[in-house]
Amino acid sequence: MKINEWMNNRIKKLDLYDIALIKWCIFSISLYLAKMWEPILSLDSSIYLILGIIFALRPMYDFYIKK
Repeated sequence: MKINEWMNNRIKKLDLYDIALIKWCIFSISLYLAKMWEPILSLDSSIYLILGIIFALRPMYDFYIKK
């Protein structure tokens, strides 16, 4: 069994509450890392917006366009 198939089978067992908790966990860890490494907070806010859009491209494509 490939790792992708294994992960898909595991993710299908999660409910909406579990996924929301995972999102909050990632958000909290990101804030922690930003707090611990201060140079990352000195970047221009447009850099964060551009990175957010870049990181969202593939999930948006999979959700809206891919059949």
